[in-house]
Amino acid sequence: NVIYMKYMFHGCKNLVSLDLSGFHTAKVKDMRYMFQDCSLLSDVDFSSFDTSSITSVSSGMKRMFYKCTSLDKASIRLTLPQGATIEDLFQ
Repeated sequence: NVIYMKYMFHGCKNLVSLDLSGFHTAKVKDMRYMFQDCSLLSDVDFSSFDTSSITSVSSGMKRMFYKCTSLDKASIRLTLPQGATIEDLFQ
């Protein structure tokens, strides 16, 4: 029943891979900066994430992967808010 995941893994510089397939995210409204500055993160599994409660990228998913310079594999199934693009998660 988590609602806010903002900054959850922010700055975890030694985090390399993460399987989040067991997370229940249907009520989450804020994932901003969740992995920002996780510079070694190379593999993340978001395939089971339910992002339908997030109504705006700027208030819900902004810079989710900002400065994740090693990210080369991401299993993602996201429902982006209307008008949002996947680039918004990385800028």
